[in-house]
Amino acid sequence: MTKWADETKPPVDPKTKKPISADDQAKNLFCLALLGDAVKFAAQNLVIKADTWVGHAAQFVGWWLFGWHVPTSGAQAVSLGMPTALMMLGVILVLVGLGKGVNGTPLGALISPNGRYSLALAQVTSWTVLVLTSVMAIAIFNGGLVSEMVRNFPRAVSDLPNAVKNGFFPDIPTGIWGVLGISFGSTVLSTLIKSIKGTDDSPTVVSSERSQPVGSVTMFKDKVAGYDPRHRASIADWFLGEDTDNKDKIDITRVQMVLITSGLLVTYGNAIFAAVRDLTAQEILLVIQKVDVLIGALPPVGTSMAAMLAVSHATYLVAKAADTPSPKPVQH
Repeated sequence: MTKWADETKPPVDPKTKKPISADDQAKNLFCLALLGDAVKFAAQNLVIKADTWVGHAAQFVGWWLFGWHVPTSGAQAVSLGMPTALMMLGVILVLVGLGKGVNGTPLGALISPNGRYSLALAQVTSWTVLVLTSVMAIAIFNGGLVSEMVRNFPRAVSDLPNAVKNGFFPDIPTGIWGVLGISFGSTVLSTLIKSIKGTDDSPTVVSSERSQPVGSVTMFKDKVAGYDPRHRASIADWFLGEDTDNKDKIDITRVQMVLITSGLLVTYGNAIFAAVRDLTAQEILLVIQKVDVLIGALPPVGTSMAAMLAVSHATYLVAKAADTPSPKPVQH
């Protein structure tokens, strides 16, 4: 760059139209020399070379992150799948960081006070992450399309476009509100049941006189296993009982809750990703022209999904409140 500056004709001051003085030229050459050294240093030390394995890895990661959802021509469709997935990953990493920092394990945010992984906390966290991140990703996309044009429509004007009347956030179907209500309500009831039953390292909360039987089953009498420093939290805690008598035994009511909740999460997650990919350029241009939102709601689920989850959680909560039946003595 310095050689190029030396070989060019003397620069001219744009204001006076006169050649720049020798002192100013020397200063310019010095600045160009510094810039050239900086560019050379960056090229040698700060740039990932494409012909190295690091360069190939960086190219692949860049394509995987951005190439899937950013079209290279007007004929290609747009996908929000990767932005939504990355937003979910970001929230999960925050939870992992909190759990690692507070409890020393990546899933520490899901550990209950008795030192075991809580099934209730796991399911409510999963539903919250799935729905919250999907709503935020769609709202950001909708707002980015027409937010500049929306400001030209005052609220007092009649016949407003949908983007102005309804906003950018997608509607959440009634069934999903029901699912979230069941998840949060189940977590609250689960905590209440454990507080009523008490733990094996705390005083009895429910006396024998107050523990009335329901049919042939007594309720709220068995103690919940308390904190044991020898127990190491594991995923197996989601499938094992919580009471002192069954803490090391498989609890089928917890197994069915894990299976049903996982199945519904995967099914609805797939529906969300199917709704936010393959967005054609024609659809996007039409939405911009009408000042509308492209994705106005999350996928509907009807009542079956909420009903399945309600039955699963009801079974889990009733079994949690009921006492573990004692084995009958063997007759000789």
